[in-house]
Amino acid sequence: MSEMLSVHEAPAPDVNPDAEMVQSEEQQKLSKRIEKLFSKAKKHRKKYDHDWLEHYDIFRGKQWKEARPSYRHSEVINLVFQSLQHSVPIISDIRPKFSFLPQEPQDNQIADILNEVCNADWESNNWGNALLEILYDGHIYGTGLMGVFYDVDACAGMGGIDIHSIDPFYSYPDPNAKDVNKEADFFIYAEPVDVDLLKRQYPKYAEGIKSDLNDLMDHGNGINFDHRHRSPESALQYQETSHQEDSSNKALKIICFYNDDVLVETEEEKDGEKVYVSKKKYPNGRRTVKVSNLIVEDGPNPYDDGKFPYVKWCNYVDPREFWGISEIAQLKGPQRTFNKLLSFALDVLTLMGNPIWVVDDTADIDTDNLVNSPGLIVEKAAGSEVRRESGVQLQPFVMDLIGRMETWFNGLAGTNDVSQGVKPQGVSAASAINMLQEAAETRLRQKSRNLDGTLQFAGQMYLSRFLQFYSAPRVFRITNNGEVNKFLKVEVSRQEQAQGDPSITLNVREFQKTEDNQYKENLQPKEYQVTGKFDVRVSTGSGLPFAKQEKVSKAFELFDRQVIDDEELLKSIDYPNREAVLVRMNEKKAQMAQQQAQQPVQK
Repeated sequence: MSEMLSVHEAPAPDVNPDAEMVQSEEQQKLSKRIEKLFSKAKKHRKKYDHDWLEHYDIFRGKQWKEARPSYRHSEVINLVFQSLQHSVPIISDIRPKFSFLPQEPQDNQIADILNEVCNADWESNNWGNALLEILYDGHIYGTGLMGVFYDVDACAGMGGIDIHSIDPFYSYPDPNAKDVNKEADFFIYAEPVDVDLLKRQYPKYAEGIKSDLNDLMDHGNGINFDHRHRSPESALQYQETSHQEDSSNKALKIICFYNDDVLVETEEEKDGEKVYVSKKKYPNGRRTVKVSNLIVEDGPNPYDDGKFPYVKWCNYVDPREFWGISEIAQLKGPQRTFNKLLSFALDVLTLMGNPIWVVDDTADIDTDNLVNSPGLIVEKAAGSEVRRESGVQLQPFVMDLIGRMETWFNGLAGTNDVSQGVKPQGVSAASAINMLQEAAETRLRQKSRNLDGTLQFAGQMYLSRFLQFYSAPRVFRITNNGEVNKFLKVEVSRQEQAQGDPSITLNVREFQKTEDNQYKENLQPKEYQVTGKFDVRVSTGSGLPFAKQEKVSKAFELFDRQVIDDEELLKSIDYPNREAVLVRMNEKKAQMAQQQAQQPVQK
């Protein structure tokens, strides 16, 4: 899997190569320990995931629980979908950027290089799609999860940082956790994987890897990883959906990051004498992978920052709880009421729009001919009666109630005419409209602040991965400083020290553009010694519509007053292809300056 380091990066456990894959007593104890943690996390998560399937169905438009006759309407106008598609695009409208700020003044140039490298990584890996999935997960289930890993197989074997969304259905945090790395002793990611893929990934254990997914579900172990595609009544009954998974050839791959207090004695020299000191065997934590009751990977947490490589984003924060509050949890009641009002009104229109006939049995009429066609002539026997009953009129308050229910729904969802771009009645001043827009987007600003915190943690993990793993020289294309294209070759050198953190040096080589429009590498690298740590700043609030317009207006105002120059103006309004525009503007200014210099001076 892309989120995992290669199996060769962590020491493989000693396993009997016999076909029965008999493991040592220590490994069996470790397997039971992982299973105990897994059971603990599953039991706790049941308090929050019992309605996830329902929320997913509502988002996809499956909003009727009960089965209704075919002649009754079961209409759905998906206001929930409308609400989510209003919030998510606004929050993700402008790509967030990690900004690394040095804590030491001599690291200022390193921070500039890190910012450019991070932007190049984000664009080349299209991490915006992962962010979009996280936002949808958060709105539907209450919490979205992001993974920040290092993939040794990326970039043609060179390796690269991998950021992608993590499925909440497969995630099991410590019940005591308030965040992934806050008051958490472990985090488990249990994913069903094809058996053939697992055998290729772990060839040493191929004989012992068996399909166990259906068995786990049959025994009612609280496994709901396939929850979205299965009926809540029966774990083995598929829903009617085009996205169905075959679990007959899948095994559960359990990846557990956890803190371990196992101590080992090491020999050290102190005051000329050898002493034995007890230290943690896994000071940065431990990572274990279990498949088919086999420990297939076991070793230290491969990341120097010692953190579990996951970050969460909450749609609405539930105080002192890990899992957030779903957007759909508050909207499903009004949504179902709206659907019923609409469907019942259509039932009345359908049934009463074709009223019944009352025919005496002595009328000598073939009732099959009473088809209500225009101009129909009915001949009956004398003395008998054939009449058509008038339909029941739809009460006028029904349509008013449907409109009022939609208003209540929008109020609960936090959307109104102003937030949807509709000009409010009775308000014409631009400043007043801007104030109304700002007041209407309070919820979106709260979600954006939550996202800022999530991406700040992700940026810290990205920086840690960069300084730890980017030891091989690699080329980044950047656009900055008024140049259309600029290339840098970056390499991180680490030198371990007896005490303290390792010494880290950044080796940077620039490519110079030649006369024939080719790029030549500067063989003399520039070395930057990393002397301190870096803060991470993220801002997504500028993506809100009212904030974007306010930002543009302020930028032009500062430009008119000559507070900022052309480059800062284009940067502030995020103008596309601004580097090429600045090059042309600089060339034009240079030509004008040259022409003015060649003009004779009038005396």
